[in-house]
Amino acid sequence: MPRDEPVLRLSDVHRSLGRGRSRTPVLRGVDLTARAGAVTVLLGPNGAGKSTTLGLCHGMDRPDAGTVRVFGADPRR
Repeated sequence: MPRDEPVLRLSDVHRSLGRGRSRTPVLRGVDLTARAGAVTVLLGPNGAGKSTTLGLCHGMDRPDAGTVRVFGADPRR
């Protein structure tokens, strides 16, 4: 992987939790790029979607829309 390629990239990621009409949007249009050697921080109040974002990044969950790439690959594969 080229040095300037991001190790993590989220592009227009959307994620809702719940079922049917009671679905609650948690992430809406999230874009995030993290590069090797850089310090990247997710900061926000309770319920802001930090844990949901990390779950998407390590493949524990999948977005409703958008893409997640870790070292250029889908973490779910």
